[in-house]
Amino acid sequence: MVWTAFVSLVDVSPFVAKTPLDVWRYLFTDPTAAASRAGIGAALVVTLGDAALGFGLGLVLAPP
Repeated sequence: MVWTAFVSLVDVSPFVAKTPLDVWRYLFTDPTAAASRAGIGAALVVTLGDAALGFGLGLVLAPP
């Protein structure tokens, strides 16, 4: 509720900041919600792979 109030009171552009209701609509109620979730899922797989690679390299290359 604090975030929603802040975004409304400061008049932040919807391009810059989304409210929880905007995110809910994007992920669950918009006609393109399934495609949105699929795109986020694909990006999540790439991000987790990059994070795992970085973590692994950090463990191997870090000085004792």
